[in-house]
Formats: sequence, C-alpha cells, structure tokens
Amino acid sequence: MIMLAQAPIGAARPEEPCPPVVGLTALGPIDLFARLDVQGSAGAAVRVRVQTSLDGGLTWFDVAAFAFTGSAVLGARLPAVATLAPQALTPLADGAVRDGPFGDRLRATIESSGTYGLGTVVTVLARVGGRC
Repeated sequence: MIMLAQAPIGAARPEEPCPPVVGLTALGPIDLFARLDVQGSAGAAVRVRVQTSLDGGLTWFDVAAFAFTGSAVLGARLPAVATLAPQALTPLADGAVRDGPFGDRLRATIESSGTYGLGTVVTVLARVGGRC
C-alpha cells in the first residue's frame, strides 16, 4: 500500500495538494481507499481527489473523487485499460472515477468545509498494479 495522504482536518481548508508519490511503474489497476475518522464535532464536508500527471507533474488531473459528510471508508478500483474514446480531463464529480491513462505519479488533494473536532484525520491509500 502507498500512503498518498494522512492529514488532520480541523477548520475549513481550501483544496490543497499533498506531496506526490513519484516513480510508480505498471500503473493499473489501481485500488484506492479513503478514510475519514471524525472525532467530536463534524463539519459540513471533506472532499478528496486522487490525481495523476502525464507530464512530470506540470499538469494534474483527477482519477477519483471522494466526498465525506461523516466518518466513513470509501474505495474505488481504477481499471488498467484506458478507454479508447478521448476524454476531457476536467475535475470529476464527487463519487466519480476515470479509467486512465495513468502517469508515473499520484497525489491526493484535500478540501474541507465547516469545523471538525480535534483528532479528525483523513487518510488516502493506493495499491498499484496489484502490489501488496
């Protein structure tokens, strides 16, 4: 498993990227897991986007988008084969995934609204190409 993010959630925060994991090979299939552990009060929402880059990190685009309103574990499986039809690389709606292409790097972005209790944490993990 690869840790893409583990971040405390407190006061509302604008969308910001976590440091990328680079040098990945054999990208696909990709299993993604996102977990929000709410401690105490819950804010309005936490959004997590997993992104990849095909140009060495100059341009990033979404491959999965998760939305939380309380404690939960969410997952998605991204297939290894990209669709043949051209795709607009626009931001994904909450709960959506995109099937490739995947670059040699992944990152998570995190955004929250409202205020969460002390100790609230979001964690994002990836399993790439069936590796354990």
